[in-house]
Amino acid sequence: MVIKKTSKKIEMSEYSCPVKRIRLDFSISESGNLSEDDSDSISSLSNGDVSIVSSQENSTDYTGDSELESERSEPPEPIKELEDTPLHKAVAAADINLNEEILDSGVDIDAPGERNLTALHLAINNKYLPGIKCLLEYGASISATGGSYPYINNHGNTPLHVAVEEDRLDIVKMLFTIQVDINKLMKNYDKVLSHALKRGNYKIIKCLVGFSLHEDDNLKRRAFNLLSRQKLRMMGYNDNIIDSLFEKYIVVNSKSDGTPLLLAVKNRNSDMVEFLLKAGSEINASTFYRYKYGWTALHEAIHINDEDIVELLLKKEDCDFNFKENIYSLTPLEVAASSNNLKMVQKLVDKIFQHDKYGTDKFKHVLKAFHIAIKANFVEIAKYFLDTVNIDVNMITENSESALGVAIYANQVDMAELLLNSGANINYYSEYIDKGFNQEDPPLYRAVPPGSLLMVDLLLSRGARIEEEKFTKTTILHLAVSSKNNEVIKRVLDLGVDVHCKREIYPYGNVSPLLLAIHLKVKDIVLTLIENGCNINDKTIIKGKCVSSIDIALKRGNNFLIMLLDLGADINNASINVSKLPENTLKILERHILKLKAARLFVDQKFDAWISRAMEGNRFYKKCRKEVKKMKEEKFYQLTICYYDLLSNNVDRVAMYSKNETINNALELDQLKIKFPLYAEMLRCHLKRGQRRKQLLESTARMFEDILIGLPYDCVIHILRYLSDDDLLKSLGKLSDNFVVDG
Repeated sequence: MVIKKTSKKIEMSEYSCPVKRIRLDFSISESGNLSEDDSDSISSLSNGDVSIVSSQENSTDYTGDSELESERSEPPEPIKELEDTPLHKAVAAADINLNEEILDSGVDIDAPGERNLTALHLAINNKYLPGIKCLLEYGASISATGGSYPYINNHGNTPLHVAVEEDRLDIVKMLFTIQVDINKLMKNYDKVLSHALKRGNYKIIKCLVGFSLHEDDNLKRRAFNLLSRQKLRMMGYNDNIIDSLFEKYIVVNSKSDGTPLLLAVKNRNSDMVEFLLKAGSEINASTFYRYKYGWTALHEAIHINDEDIVELLLKKEDCDFNFKENIYSLTPLEVAASSNNLKMVQKLVDKIFQHDKYGTDKFKHVLKAFHIAIKANFVEIAKYFLDTVNIDVNMITENSESALGVAIYANQVDMAELLLNSGANINYYSEYIDKGFNQEDPPLYRAVPPGSLLMVDLLLSRGARIEEEKFTKTTILHLAVSSKNNEVIKRVLDLGVDVHCKREIYPYGNVSPLLLAIHLKVKDIVLTLIENGCNINDKTIIKGKCVSSIDIALKRGNNFLIMLLDLGADINNASINVSKLPENTLKILERHILKLKAARLFVDQKFDAWISRAMEGNRFYKKCRKEVKKMKEEKFYQLTICYYDLLSNNVDRVAMYSKNETINNALELDQLKIKFPLYAEMLRCHLKRGQRRKQLLESTARMFEDILIGLPYDCVIHILRYLSDDDLLKSLGKLSDNFVVDG
């Protein structure tokens, strides 16, 4: 029977959902079981579509086409606090007679109840087999999600999903085999059809409008597998027609919390897997599962290590055993490698290597799995790839990532050693640069930032280069500082790197390793760098403004600030904004400047107004003056040098005798703290600075020996004393003009 397009109202019984107008324009290529008269009202499938128009419940007024189109385009209102229908309650009570009585009245068989479940959902949950059979005979949809949308909602669980999750193959078979009893539907034709139109139950619609229930299922499944939904749309079929023709094959591949096939694999039910495949499940259908994209049934079988199901799936001719949805997803082989499943890895590698499709590119298809094993330190799998598969240990990915680079980045020292012993090129980076690959950092530059001393030592022992700065934006010493590992710093310094090098590191312009260490607030590294000749009064640029070590330290805490001041950081270089500093920080700076004033050391005039107020009646200033007087009076080393000389311009003279044991004993920090508690750190710092300058002067003088022939050595030293430390460093080639920040 076919309902032709008409505007006449349809009389409904008291149980019916009134329909304003029903328009069915079904289009098929053949009339099937329809009579000649009825088939005239159906246009061809290639030109037409299915257009279903129904009214809202409890309304009898006629509505025009434009109003209906507007209503259909608007999203349905959310359902609030759904309650079970009488049908739900009858199913819950397992009363088969009451079930049939209610269904015979023409109720909405797919209406959602509590928890958004249909009666069929509930019957499956309760394993109520007579109720399931009854509901299916009355046309209950196996693709219903309980929602109010008139189409299959792939975001919810269908009855099929529930049956598979419950691991009930008998119920799954019922869902696919029990046919609709059209005679039961005809008792309340109008009401049943109205509900079917509302819910998008195309199984009932096809029955009531005359479609044959005995189509060739094998041909339909074959057609659906050959033509995706997208292809069918491009051919002119709309979603209603697609759902109508292929409902069973759509629901069997619908994706909620995984496809039904994937859920069957999860339950380790090989019989259900086999049944679903025969019923039309797409073996390579993928979904988002286990927080991974592109997860298929084969992925899941490998993940749970079910060898029987893996073998079952791999035997299927259309199984894509190397499926990869996108660059972020994993292949089945990569899942096996990440699970440390050597047996499964071997099975899949053999499958890939035996397949003609991959040819000479077969190693590319297993490379990432090799890298996954390296990153996770799965030694047996890594050895399998190296010894059995004979993969090239220096082969790189499309992103220029090497096996050794992966091991270094993951800090897998033993794996890195295995790769090096297997022929990995320790200096692969330079070769990649020559070939146009430059995505990966040099080996040592990768190993230093994590601060792994064992990895650094391994690479250095195998001849890793440190002169790769021209290819990178930073230096090995800057990276070592970033590691915050003082032992790594010492290893790098032992290589003879330039401690004065500067590079752009956000948020700074050209910044030295020492200023970077101050920024990172790593005290032990700051001390190590200063001991190795770094200039504590270096400057850098931030947001176009010149800043000093003091400016950086002001934001790193008062203890750090005090340490830098004691180490000789020049407060005169700082751009101090008094109004923005807390009282306790101002007190520290004030005391330091008072110490400088008392010792008659240089203090920038920008502090004059501030200090003149602080000096008036200040007891601390008086203590400083008293200690300075004592330093001038107390002499050592044959009574020719006083302690105050360390603070004055005569510090170079004291440094000349720094190897003298008497002087060294007199200048021990503990001894100085006893005699001059306020100035001990400052005295010691000035001495060390003098010693470093003395070394610079002597090194530069030796370099100019061939140029300044005939001049006495002392004369050369005297000339060089007019040069700053930066000038001496540039003369020695240890500081570039490009990286000097002028005050």
